Amino acid sequence: MITLLIAFLVFKRLIYKQAGHRWDGNPAFPYFSASDFKVSEERFSFRSRKWNLDGSRYFSGPGPYKALVVVFHGISAGRNAYMRSICEFANRGYLVYAFDYTGSMRSEGDRCYGLAHVYNDVKAFYAFLDKDPKAQGLSRYSWGHSWGGYAALLSADPAYRVEKVVSLSGFIDETYEYSSFDKRLQNPIVLWLFRLHSRFVEKTPVTSALPSLDESEARILYLQGSKDDVVIPAFSGEILKKRYGGRKNFSFLFLPDRDHNVDRSQAASDYVSGLLKQGLGKINGDPALAMDLYKATDFDPKVMKATFDFLAQ
Repeated sequence: MITLLIAFLVFKRLIYKQAGHRWDGNPAFPYFSASDFKVSEERFSFRSRKWNLDGSRYFSGPGPYKALVVVFHGISAGRNAYMRSICEFANRGYLVYAFDYTGSMRSEGDRCYGLAHVYNDVKAFYAFLDKDPKAQGLSRYSWGHSWGGYAALLSADPAYRVEKVVSLSGFIDETYEYSSFDKRLQNPIVLWLFRLHSRFVEKTPVTSALPSLDESEARILYLQGSKDDVVIPAFSGEILKKRYGGRKNFSFLFLPDRDHNVDRSQAASDYVSGLLKQGLGKINGDPALAMDLYKATDFDPKVMKATFDFLAQ
């Protein structure tokens, strides 16, 4: 028993170091604001467990709007890291909602606790949305990339009444995501420690999006690059395809020779990777290094077409 307790504490410390701390972005990286794209923003907040989470509505003009799109962000920052995508939805006639998860950017929380903790934030957000007068009468869609892609898949739970989900490079289970990087992490004891951490530290009963997807009647589009080395296809997209490929409400787009960052073009992803290799964002990095934000966030035309064709159907 003592050995297991020590193992759990070591495991907990490892997760905190890798993923469980606060995610406040990097001051070396620029971020767009809604006004850069002539999009209006209204702030809102809601409670997720003991923390107050910060969010915004984004819109272009008074409406009426085609539908409501919830944009779920990935790791390392908050919704500001996806501002160009948010504003693209708004300028195409959607009312967009986005919020920062626990321990991220504008939201409270001494840390994010772990990847599965977003389950609590998603649940709390839709409880808020159910009571928000400005959301009433609009069809609900969701979109997310990476960690946000996982959150978007969680939003397919029938209780949230989401009709369409777009998940870009989303992992499907916190345990799968952690264990995909090293075969030693696929040991049954280690997998048990993952679930123990989720239950007692993250305080969420759910690590997997699969139960929600099993019950969901939402239409779901899943997109992933074949060379994704962050969310490994064998532990994510390939599982989804095998499990749901025969269901009419699921669509898949697997992109050959694309990496994890299918929310933008491969040229944009390569550009950012090159800057990171040169030291952008590091304490000892060259102060002359700077990021061209438009170049870093260029969209992939094929992904954009697939996304908006899917939402328009």
